[in-house]
Amino acid sequence: IFQNGFNIARGYNGAPDTQNVQSIEVLKGPAGALYGRSDPGGSVNILTKQPVARPFVEMGTLFGSFGTAR
Repeated sequence: IFQNGFNIARGYNGAPDTQNVQSIEVLKGPAGALYGRSDPGGSVNILTKQPVARPFVEMGTLFGSFGTAR
């Protein structure tokens, strides 16, 4: 598992926060072994959102089950 091209699989504590994820790239099979740790199963690269030149503000609320809120 990579984040922005850097390996984050060492000391992996669970899934990264999806609030700032822009896209997810998946390389399956032998093509993933070129960029991964020689794992023939493939590799996953999580791309985060990049900063923009002009500042902007975005507000929102998210409520989930079991009393979770963001």
